Amino acid sequence: MRNIRIPIQPISQYRSALMGVAILWIVLFHAPYVDHLFGNSLFGRFMIFIMGIGYIGVDVFFFLSGFGLLSGWIKGKTTAVSFYKRRLLRIFPSYWFLLLMGFAAEYLLGKSHGIGSFLQEVLCVNFLLFRKYDMWFVACILLCYLYFPIYVFIFLRAKNKLTITIAHIVIFLLLSFGIAVIPSLNHLLIFTTRLPAFIIGIYVGYVIKPNEDNVLTCSVVATHIAFLFTGLASLWAIIFFTSIDSRWEYGLWWYPCILIPYSFSKLLAALFERVSCFRFFDTITNRLSLIGNNSFEIYVSQILLNRIVPGLFAIFIRAEKLSIHFVAFVYLLVMPVSVLIGIGVGETVSKVKKQIRTKLLQNTGEPIV
Repeated sequence: MRNIRIPIQPISQYRSALMGVAILWIVLFHAPYVDHLFGNSLFGRFMIFIMGIGYIGVDVFFFLSGFGLLSGWIKGKTTAVSFYKRRLLRIFPSYWFLLLMGFAAEYLLGKSHGIGSFLQEVLCVNFLLFRKYDMWFVACILLCYLYFPIYVFIFLRAKNKLTITIAHIVIFLLLSFGIAVIPSLNHLLIFTTRLPAFIIGIYVGYVIKPNEDNVLTCSVVATHIAFLFTGLASLWAIIFFTSIDSRWEYGLWWYPCILIPYSFSKLLAALFERVSCFRFFDTITNRLSLIGNNSFEIYVSQILLNRIVPGLFAIFIRAEKLSIHFVAFVYLLVMPVSVLIGIGVGETVSKVKKQIRTKLLQNTGEPIV
């Protein structure tokens, strides 16, 4: 079968742009009532399905996180202490600022959650201990960061890294099967079923060598398309043949997503590479990369705005005047607003941190993590 000269490296080259695609898909998934705007046409039903499986963007994000963390660890010869410092500084300044602004807005709108609820989210325990899903991703990505140096210590010293990878995937799947039958713990399925994607990302980040001339063949393309089709077909079958209660209780709609992130990322990156010769594409990838670099802030912004909107409705609009299409249109507007706020906060916090590091370096003469 004829080889197609598509290098494998573009996953790292376009990682930020791929994260931009993932977070936009997640934003679409988190837009309530917007599906009412698409109607019952074939295109409308297709868009509703795409919106409904937008949580795949989370799996893609976990995969790309594992991929990027391993690549950075190898290149930078990072220590566990410096890794933890960088990860905490990446998450908490933006998160705490947005959280404070969100709670302040809700308080002004007369919807106060109380200091206890605020502290739960500040400390990232609202999901793990109290089964509140709003900010579940924050606590779970922090747990991934916590485990990453431990796993890498084992992974890099293992003779057969594929065996270690498969073993961890099996362990996490068994863990998910186990907690699925424990009512007090089954809310953790939204996290444990995503851990295989994170582990696969770490393995792919190790296997792909940035300076090698790799070739993507037709058979490899066909294999990845088959993985995508199998994953999406399994999702469709689960959504069509099972109840929403069973999907939440047993995490059924997350297991097929294990098949999707690597193939989705690889094929999309290869597509980006093929069309990179077009001038307009640089603008698109630059915008996607900007969105991807601030994906965490965009996620938090949308969650908080989705909380605030009902308060705005209650104050400025009478409930009996609200139509479902009007509500859907408002939440449609929330999507770009979330992106803009997330980019603004992310870029501003990044600049402030850079200025602080520069001043500390000037004062101490030593590099600051």
